[in-house]
Amino acid sequence: MTNIFSRRFFLTAAAFASVGHVAFANAPVSSVRPVARGGSVAAKPVRAVSTPNALIQAAKLGGAVGFAVADVRSGKLLETNNKALGLPPASTAKAITALYALDALGPNYRFATHVATNGSIANGVVSGDLYLIGGGDPTLDTNALADMAAKLKTLGIREVRGQFFYVDNAVANLHDIDKTQPAHVSYNPAISGLNLNFNRVHFEWRRSSNGYSVTMDARSKKHRPNVYISKMQIAARDLPVYTYRARQGRDHWTVSRQALGRGGSRWLPVRHPEAYAAEVFRTLVRAQGITLAAPRRVTAAPQGQLLAMFDALEEWFLEDGFKGCMFIKASAEYQDPDDA
Repeated sequence: MTNIFSRRFFLTAAAFASVGHVAFANAPVSSVRPVARGGSVAAKPVRAVSTPNALIQAAKLGGAVGFAVADVRSGKLLETNNKALGLPPASTAKAITALYALDALGPNYRFATHVATNGSIANGVVSGDLYLIGGGDPTLDTNALADMAAKLKTLGIREVRGQFFYVDNAVANLHDIDKTQPAHVSYNPAISGLNLNFNRVHFEWRRSSNGYSVTMDARSKKHRPNVYISKMQIAARDLPVYTYRARQGRDHWTVSRQALGRGGSRWLPVRHPEAYAAEVFRTLVRAQGITLAAPRRVTAAPQGQLLAMFDALEEWFLEDGFKGCMFIKASAEYQDPDDA
C-alpha cells in the first residue's frame, strides 16, 4: 500500500457545528417544520420600492446590511449597499468551500480512514505494527471505528505483536477554529487529519447522595466507549463554569459544581482529536478480544497490507459484501491500562 493519501485538503466549515448550551447535548437531526399561521393565506400586495435602502427599510431588517450583486461573466457590479462593509461570511462560506473542493478534488474524491499493517498475518497473529491512518474525514464517528474493529475480527486477527500507530498529517492540525471563542464551546474544536465525532467528547454528570458521578465518553447510538484523554474535575466555585488546560497530551477540564444541578450532559470540544480517535479505536478493538499497545503518533503511512477502510459516503470495506453492519459494544468497565 503506497501513498494512500495524495491530497492535503479538508472541508471543515460544515463539519464542526453543534449546540453550545449546557441544556442540550446535540443539535436537532432535522429542521423544525414551520407551524401554519391562522387566518387568511391570501397573498398580500407588496409595495414597490425603488432603492436598496427602501427595500431594507420595508423588510424591517435590523443592524448593518450590506450586499453586492454582480454579473458573473463580466464582474461588473450591478447594485450594491454598503459594499465595503465587513460582515461574517456565516453559512454562505460552505457553498464556496464546496465549489472549491469539487474543482480541486473532483466529484469522485472520498475522505477515507484506513487500518493497515506493515507485517504479515499468520494463524490470526499480526507479526508487525498496526496503523490507524486518517484521511481528513470530518464525519468519522464511533460507529465507523467499531466497524473497522469488527473487520479485524472477521479477518481472523486475534493478536497484534507490534506497536499501534496513528497517522494524522493528511491535513495541517489546528488547536481550534477560532481562538476568540470560549474554550468550552463544542462548535470550536481542534482540526486534524484524524477526527472523531466532530472532535467532541460527551460529558455527563449525575448527582447522588455521595456527590456527582462524571463520565467522559465517545458515545454513539450503539456504543459508549469511555474516554481517558479528556478528564473532568468538579470545582467548588461559581464562575467560570468551565476551565480548560492541556497537559501531557490530554485535555483537562474543570466545571463549576454550582452550575451542574441534578444532572445533565453536553458535548465538549477535543483538542487532541487524533489521540482521541486512536484511544477509542483501541478500546473498540479490545472489545473484539484483540489487545493493542498504547497508541503512538507517526507521520508516514506504512508500506504494507490494507486491512480495513471506512469511506465517508460509501462505507465499504475490502471484503465484498461487508457493509459495516456488525457492531460490538465496548466494555464500559474497561480501564485505561496506562492509568493503572
